[in-house]
Amino acid sequence: MSGELIRMFMLPRGPGRRKPRRKPCPVVRLFGERDRVRAYALYTRASRIDEHDLELAENLYRESIRLDPSNALAFVNLGNVYYRGGDRHIAETLYRDALAIDPRQPEALYNFGFILAERGDHIAAIANYRASLKEDPSFADCWYNLGMSLRAIGKDCSEAFKQYISLEPKGSWSDIARRYI
Repeated sequence: MSGELIRMFMLPRGPGRRKPRRKPCPVVRLFGERDRVRAYALYTRASRIDEHDLELAENLYRESIRLDPSNALAFVNLGNVYYRGGDRHIAETLYRDALAIDPRQPEALYNFGFILAERGDHIAAIANYRASLKEDPSFADCWYNLGMSLRAIGKDCSEAFKQYISLEPKGSWSDIARRYI
């Protein structure tokens, strides 16, 4: 049954859907505004190509992080590049790095939860999904995977799937979600 569940989980959320959350960081003062602007340009370019060219995206994200190490979302997206490339361990490390910068970053919480669910640690995954949803209740993929993890440990998952369907009525996983309501 767990193999079936893992295949039904949605992959970590892709990049480019959000601008990085900005919070004051003393490191930025060391690098200056020009580096931050250039870092954001690199981050944006990487976000546009990271599903097609993993190697170039990796290099762009790394340079973006070097120029602005306070951009948690760049760490998340670099983690997604490694995840797609099959290196779950490095992806997990990068999600943890993003959470060290911004513990409330929804995509980092979600993607780290996804790694935990893949590993079979659904209780920890649920905690991460809930924290992510606290920050972004409109995060449909997170509602779906919360439902899958709740289902995996035998808990009521219907509310999570109802939320997913209300946000993505024709989403790619809507038919599966409807089965569990």
